[in-house]
Amino acid sequence: MAFEYLEDKGRINITVLKLIDAVAKQVFGESFKDFNKDAYKNIDYLFRCRNKVAHRAEVVYRDDRNVLHKIDLSTLNQWWESIGKMFDWLNAHK
Repeated sequence: MAFEYLEDKGRINITVLKLIDAVAKQVFGESFKDFNKDAYKNIDYLFRCRNKVAHRAEVVYRDDRNVLHKIDLSTLNQWWESIGKMFDWLNAHK
């Protein structure tokens, strides 16, 4: 409840990636990044693309080598599967 209050007031700013990595490691003893690096990276790219869409109306993202990628259906399917893997992992830690 306190976290929600602080978050709503803009006093806490934490990314999903930080939650499923560092925070999860502290709480569960395991991070999703360590559990499934490929799925974690896909979720990272998904958020990078989301930011480009939201702020620039561009359906692209830059990878860790700063290479620009356009999104296609295959990429979206991979990202969707990675989200499913993350939810399965989270459910296993209930």
